[in-house]
Amino acid sequence: MVHTDVIRALLSNDNTVRRQAESTYTQIKAHQPMELATTLLTLTCFQTNSTDVETRMFAPVLLRRLVETEGLPNDATYRAQMKTQLLATLVQETQPPIRRKVSHVVAQVARQDASWPELLPSIVQLTQHPDPGMQVTALDVLATLAEYTGAKLKLHHEQLGNVFASFVACTCEKHLSSPLSQQDVAPTACTEARVAAWKALSAFVVHLESSDSLQPFSHLLPPFLQLLEGSLQNHDEVAARELLTSFLAMTEVHPSLLMLHLDLIGKYGTNLTLDRPRVRWFFIAPVHRSAMLSTAQARSLSTDTRTLAIMCVLKDEGTGVRVCDAGAGAIDRVAHSVGGKVLVPLIMPYIAQYLEESTSWQRQHAALFALGLMAEGAKDYLFQVLDVWLPRILDCLQHPHPRIRYDVQEQAITAVACVAKVVGDAFVLHYSVFMPVAAHLLTQSQGKQYALLRGKAMECVALIGQAVGKEAFLNDAKAVMDILLRHETDDSGVELQYLTQACVRIASVLQEDFVAYLPLIVPKLLQQAATKPDVVLVDWNDETAATDDDDDDDEHDGIHEIVVDVQGQGKKKLQIQTSALQGKELGLNMLYQLALDLKGAFVAYVEPVSGFHDGIDVHRALNVVLPLLKFQYLDTVRMLSGLTLAKLLEAAIAGSVVTSTAPHQVLELIFEPLLTVFDKLLAVSHASVLRRVQNLSDSADDDEEEVNVEDEEAILQIVVDAIGWTIKQYKHDIVPLFVEHVAPVVNPYLEPSFPAVIRAHFICIIDDILEFGGAAVPPIMPTLLTHLWNTEQAAARDNCVSAVGKFCLYRAHLVDAPTLLGLWLNCLPLQSDAIEARAVHADLVTMVERSNMDLLGENYVHLALVLKKFADILALDLDEEFEPVLEDETKARLTAVLQHIQATYPPAIVQSAWSSLSEDDQQVFASLQ
Repeated sequence: MVHTDVIRALLSNDNTVRRQAESTYTQIKAHQPMELATTLLTLTCFQTNSTDVETRMFAPVLLRRLVETEGLPNDATYRAQMKTQLLATLVQETQPPIRRKVSHVVAQVARQDASWPELLPSIVQLTQHPDPGMQVTALDVLATLAEYTGAKLKLHHEQLGNVFASFVACTCEKHLSSPLSQQDVAPTACTEARVAAWKALSAFVVHLESSDSLQPFSHLLPPFLQLLEGSLQNHDEVAARELLTSFLAMTEVHPSLLMLHLDLIGKYGTNLTLDRPRVRWFFIAPVHRSAMLSTAQARSLSTDTRTLAIMCVLKDEGTGVRVCDAGAGAIDRVAHSVGGKVLVPLIMPYIAQYLEESTSWQRQHAALFALGLMAEGAKDYLFQVLDVWLPRILDCLQHPHPRIRYDVQEQAITAVACVAKVVGDAFVLHYSVFMPVAAHLLTQSQGKQYALLRGKAMECVALIGQAVGKEAFLNDAKAVMDILLRHETDDSGVELQYLTQACVRIASVLQEDFVAYLPLIVPKLLQQAATKPDVVLVDWNDETAATDDDDDDDEHDGIHEIVVDVQGQGKKKLQIQTSALQGKELGLNMLYQLALDLKGAFVAYVEPVSGFHDGIDVHRALNVVLPLLKFQYLDTVRMLSGLTLAKLLEAAIAGSVVTSTAPHQVLELIFEPLLTVFDKLLAVSHASVLRRVQNLSDSADDDEEEVNVEDEEAILQIVVDAIGWTIKQYKHDIVPLFVEHVAPVVNPYLEPSFPAVIRAHFICIIDDILEFGGAAVPPIMPTLLTHLWNTEQAAARDNCVSAVGKFCLYRAHLVDAPTLLGLWLNCLPLQSDAIEARAVHADLVTMVERSNMDLLGENYVHLALVLKKFADILALDLDEEFEPVLEDETKARLTAVLQHIQATYPPAIVQSAWSSLSEDDQQVFASLQ
């Protein structure tokens, strides 16, 4: 077969042959997917390809990807044959690695075609095969099915639970009391099968939801721990890691499973990890998640569990940072959960014991670290014993071991920096004491291991400078900057972050006196902001690039993963190096701060053309910042880029002479993205409206639906606010743009066919354009009036009433104001939207204050109605069942207006209007006295 030759050529060591085969394979996949699937299935199955192990190993990988991206053929007969051959292959294949690859094909086919009734019975039956290797294969298939089609398998949770329990608990029946333990135990199950069963169980359990379905599985934790203990004692590191990884994944989703066994886990965790510091993380992370669910559980943690938490913060040489972080998180979270009254008496004896062990600096370090971690959550209780513990901590400033000495110094200097930040210029009294100490640490703490201490010292110096101000700091600032800039820092290390932040803080103090240092600082920040994101697209079930085995703390950069569907390639996993993104965000934020603080002094780095400024090679900030408006991976970067561009424009204006063209050049570059802002805002609003309408029509009332409604409400509100702010800023100049771009989109949303909650948002935009648009506002009143009398849509109605009132208040000459105000007055008082009501009622008071005759009518013919509306508004405001509809200031103005009417209006007209009021209305006015 020609296709078979192509598949085999893909395995060629000859690059030319392989590249040609790849090209041919792509064409076949595009034009003959069914024939290609047949070829791959033939090469996958042992019964049709028993001699070529290499292609049997490779073909199922291609077949799974083909089924994933192209789907299954519609031919029912073909599908049935494929399913039969795959199940037969699982039994006949002699190579376990190939069987594992075939299991992924089986799962992918099951995902594509749910009508495979014989699948689960066949796999369950295979778990009873006398060959332990076949049992492992069957369990691997169940694990893979759970991964691919977990939601469908939930219907079989009782049957599958029995299968998993029969393996996991095969030698530990005495520990089990659940119904699962009553099943027949597989007598020939080997350790490998038990491990496979636990992995399948974990993959399946994450899809369960109800406590009733989860409860039986919690009783399998004791046999799991015994299985893990055996693997570790037999130095089977692969099995142990697989067990722990699946255990962690399961408890991350369902930490409540551990509730009955926290103490047992603490005991095993302590005993099994004495010489295995990396294993501790797998125990302590689930424990502290479970403790967070229940304060009572956290309070009852056993001695072993508390000891495990302390052990996890030990920074032994060669111990990975994740272990330390897990222990830190445990102590910190439990402290916040249960408080100091419970935690301090439990953990302080261990801390005291560790501090006394002079032969182990690691234990002393762990004690100090734990004490610092629990301080915030237990601060009230620790304050009571401060006199006891503070001297012991301060003694460690002179500890013979540098790791402890410098770590305590780190915390001490951070404390000084925090105090300076809080007390501000009052810290000037202590300036002469602490500034020399911080500067001394900068010069004397040499070596990579003390980078964090130097960083903390940099932070302290800068915060002290900000606290005391330029006058006190200026004399030392140059010496400090010289020290900072002499430091050789790793461009990707933590010290660089402290350095740049310290310099930017010092810049905020020195202002124009800092300009001389910009050539040394800004290029670093621009390089940091311009860092390209480290993004890798891999197959969705590939392992994450691991850095756990590297003991260098600087190498523990986090990787964030996002699963995406790529057209033509199926499901992929996007791996993003989060440390690089954080560095980019920090660099951009520092540029923003410099432009904000230095204003015109920063102009040399703003102009859009790179070149020389005062003999210095200048890299322009605009070239870096402008493209970040479209940065895909972090919304804060896009937000910061927009804020920074505004400050760069201000710097260009403030730092240029009147005849300079620099501000115009900057504005031209910035303005182009702004031209599309309305289109983008309206596109976002349109998509949100469609989703909101769909949600309303579905009328679901679950918690997730409530969250979706809140999200959509927030999106619409943000869009309306953004357009409204723009209208208020540019007033009549924006009306042509509004008419051309905004009105055609907004007007359809005002139709009665749209829900009131949606219409109300967009009427706010009309409201703003009426109030601030000036004489250029088009005649859009007819559009609004159609919505005024729909009382069933109160929110939309109130916004329409507000818009008409503002139009008549500010643009009366453009419309028939007497007629409109008569309609408007009859709509009062407003109630459904209290915020809008207070604004509209204030407008009414304003009109009467100004003796608006369009409202009052010729010869004050509408005065009686106006007084009636005042009485209704006051009565509604006094009703405690409703939110206030008058501001206090408006109520005071209303009282003054009534007095003015009585004093200045014709007495006969006032008496006639007053006599038309009911007794209740008159009593409401009397309450104002």
